[in-house]
Amino acid sequence: MSKFSNSIIENITWPAIPDPQVSQLVAVLYQLEQTQWWSPEKLLTHQLTQLRLLLIHAYHTIPFYKQRLDEAEIDLLHPFTLEKWRKIPILKRTDIQSEGNKLLSSQLPASHGQAKSGQTSGSTGQPITVYGTNLTRFFWNAFALRDHLWFERDFKGKLAVIRFGDAGGYIGDPPDGKFNNNWGLPAALLYQTGPLLTLNISSPVSVQAAWLQRHNPDYLLTYPSNLVALAEYCHKEGIELPNLREVRTISEMVTPEMRTVCQEVFAVPLVDIYTSKEMGYMAIQCPQGEGYHIQSENLFLEILDDDDNPCEVGQPGRVIVTGLHNFAMPLLRYEIRDYAISGPPCACGRGLPVISRVLGRSRNMVTLPNGDKKWPTGFLRCAEIAPIQQFQFVQKNTEQIEARLVTERPLTEEEHALLRETLNQTFGYCFELVIHYLDSIPRSASGKFEEFVSEI
Repeated sequence: MSKFSNSIIENITWPAIPDPQVSQLVAVLYQLEQTQWWSPEKLLTHQLTQLRLLLIHAYHTIPFYKQRLDEAEIDLLHPFTLEKWRKIPILKRTDIQSEGNKLLSSQLPASHGQAKSGQTSGSTGQPITVYGTNLTRFFWNAFALRDHLWFERDFKGKLAVIRFGDAGGYIGDPPDGKFNNNWGLPAALLYQTGPLLTLNISSPVSVQAAWLQRHNPDYLLTYPSNLVALAEYCHKEGIELPNLREVRTISEMVTPEMRTVCQEVFAVPLVDIYTSKEMGYMAIQCPQGEGYHIQSENLFLEILDDDDNPCEVGQPGRVIVTGLHNFAMPLLRYEIRDYAISGPPCACGRGLPVISRVLGRSRNMVTLPNGDKKWPTGFLRCAEIAPIQQFQFVQKNTEQIEARLVTERPLTEEEHALLRETLNQTFGYCFELVIHYLDSIPRSASGKFEEFVSEI
């Protein structure tokens, strides 16, 4: 573990003496340093122990779960097994919407702190309100620090963030963004850090590129789609970021093509994390590869097929998650509407299970006329066909795809034919292509952008 440098004792910097809150974080980080190397079997044993405690709490304090567990005939008195766990019904998003506060515990343990609400982005038109506690926020901080420590980031470096959300990039920020003396929580709790600069994601890409060139950060955090736009603009304009060491991405699906673009233009790796408002840190990219290690100490994550059976390695499936520490509003076997592919054990030696790739939301799957669904990839090639500055493809029905394009000029007949051919290869079917030219394609309310959306 890297040496932390913040001390509460005057004139004592080494060994630093942290305050009680930081001491707890350091203690958990020490445990995480050990548990990441445990075998999958040992990790599962401890997960099942924690899940049983969570189930007992939910059973006695939330009538919804008492009824559900009784109907599934879940025995909580004897040793808890994976077979018992899999008898619990999947929790749907519609369940959370319909039950609302009925999923809240009537007896939250005092040591967990206050229950605090938050709302998901509602990109599907179905926003939900979820509750966490001071304890779940504590674990969010712990796993955020694990991410920093895994990649041995230099905390004294300059961090630039281009996004919309809790860490900056709010509407109303000054045109040149905001400047903070440190990286903020949780890094600043333990370390003396360099500055944090934030810029609104709604700023034009040209403004973002000029801002980055002016500040020349060591680290950049943004959305994958925004990174691609920045890389294309910087490559076109000959803009370089000589101090840049790493690009971190959040919130959207990352493709191999995106990693290639980042490496070719900025000559740095792309590091992705898999998080959600409901669960916090779900998986962190391995420091030695591009797979994602499930954060087994934070949640129990399953990848299931359409029959609710565990997927084999390499098989895409639905992501089902259960937070281990949320006793305010437990979400037991929650279908988060993501799809992912499980991976083999990692060569790095960590026992934490592997996701080889996060595919995205169910709304990002194209539906073929015969009812089959597939993940379309390779959209970046579309920008090579014509002067397309921004694109989004929307499936309206099983025969038609709407292409929303922001271009320097309308496509020629030849370019239109090439676009159609490229999309036919991407989708695996010759859809009717309807082109709409737009001045801009807005991001969602949460700042995310999706290249493909199905409205079926």
